[in-house]
Amino acid sequence: MKWRVKIQNSKLLSRLNIKKIIEVLLSNRGLETKKEQEDFLKPSMKLLEQDFFEKKEVEKALKRIKDAIKKKETIIVYSDYDADGITGGAIVWETLRDGGASVFPYVPDRIADGYGLSKNGIDNIKKSYLGTKLIITVDHGITAEKQVEYAREQGIDVIITDHHTFPPKLPEALAIIHSLDLSGSGVAYIFSGLIRKSLNLRDGKDHLSLAAFGTIADLVPLVGPNRVIAAFGLAELSKTKRIGIRALLETSFIEKKKLTPYDVSFILAPKINAAGRLTHALDSLRLLCTKDEKRAGMLAEKLNRVNLDRQQMLASSVDHAKKIIGGKPKDFIFISDESYHEGVIGLIAGKLTEEFYRPSVVIARKEKYSKASARSIAGFNIIDAIREVSDILVDCGGHPMAAGFTVETKNIETVKKRLQKVVEEKIEKKFLEKVLQVDLELDFASISGDFFQRLEKFAPFGIGNPEPVFSTSKVKIISARVIGRDSQHLKLHLQADKDGERITFEAVGFGMGSLYDNLSPAKTYGIAYTIFENSWNGESKLQLRLRDIKHSDA
Repeated sequence: MKWRVKIQNSKLLSRLNIKKIIEVLLSNRGLETKKEQEDFLKPSMKLLEQDFFEKKEVEKALKRIKDAIKKKETIIVYSDYDADGITGGAIVWETLRDGGASVFPYVPDRIADGYGLSKNGIDNIKKSYLGTKLIITVDHGITAEKQVEYAREQGIDVIITDHHTFPPKLPEALAIIHSLDLSGSGVAYIFSGLIRKSLNLRDGKDHLSLAAFGTIADLVPLVGPNRVIAAFGLAELSKTKRIGIRALLETSFIEKKKLTPYDVSFILAPKINAAGRLTHALDSLRLLCTKDEKRAGMLAEKLNRVNLDRQQMLASSVDHAKKIIGGKPKDFIFISDESYHEGVIGLIAGKLTEEFYRPSVVIARKEKYSKASARSIAGFNIIDAIREVSDILVDCGGHPMAAGFTVETKNIETVKKRLQKVVEEKIEKKFLEKVLQVDLELDFASISGDFFQRLEKFAPFGIGNPEPVFSTSKVKIISARVIGRDSQHLKLHLQADKDGERITFEAVGFGMGSLYDNLSPAKTYGIAYTIFENSWNGESKLQLRLRDIKHSDA
């Protein structure tokens, strides 16, 4: 792995004090002015008081909602099936319920309905919820031009709430509540606040915790308003009285008083997402909204089991895919198989891209039509590549780093050959080498409790605000051992000399156990790492979480 160290060591940097290091970290994140830095280090809820949506669209939406409540019309909150959509759907549904609306949630089935607003979903709503006159989408709908038109033909108005990129032509919805600066649940949270204000309802304070959950799970940049939602919402989530989330924490064996984005992204959100991938995401919504403790426990256990099934299915499919790939692919991965479940093909593609650092397309092959999911690497726009072969696709959509498409099964090989040609022509070889962004080179002497407290002000970390990564050279390994069930992790005791003083730290390298046999106490190494506080039996100490390790002369 190549390191790109933004600030190299020098006599000046070796004498950096904490204040100067913090200034460097802020500058690395594009925060140059004093106001930008203060807003970042001291986020304020006032940032959420700005006008995120077009005023006329909000006025139309609020008027239609008030009319629906007054006429006792049925309102359907039609959310996406991922964690961002589910949390956003819960926010809007609970808000309208509190306002006296006849409102019901609808979560599409990934297989039967597909993504977003669909004709099949609208037909199901017509059959199951007689008298439906209004659909409010959450975390989707901005590209649903034909679907909105179909709903209008059925006498159903549609209010779209979404955060995805505008298509060339917008749907003719009754109102569009949209912002690129928020997640889907963030849009739902801000819009629901406007609904509550118009209906003279009290604030849905715990809705901020749901918005934070969805925002972090959706991997949107944690800057600006998203940072505010994540920071303040995480604090609310950590002390939530919401029965379903408490049950989810219990089944996840999380007893922390202070939740982190990692807890949400890698432990909690996958369980909410698992239902939408393999069974039905309505169970996830039920868990978030239930007021029955026994039911919450049953639903949390169910989602836990489904997630375990998802993990096993993913592991098996990734192993299968890697056997097909064989060695390291040249510049592109394209795999299709009947055994792949379309609910996990995106995860399979993500795992392959992570391991081989190549753009990946994985297809769940079916008899007539097959679904594909794609993941990319920095510098290569995967959706642009897919659009170059869209003439033989049923549909396609997505973002530069993640996309998907539907293809007639008979055309899979043709798509593969044409995509391969597009990638070969457009991808630059420099993009195929994984790069670790390092903020600055640091002496062990600079790492202290005071320094770590200042680093904590940069949290919550995520896309757009990565956890600070440091490097230190000429480090000696005092001791080393492998840990974990399959000896997959590395535990080191490290030492670096500074002005005659020997400073030591413990370090852990997750997934780096394979390096153990090549480490030697007789050599010195360069390490890249983050800093964390490890608490055990009432004691806390700073440790290093390794990102990479290489010989000092490498």
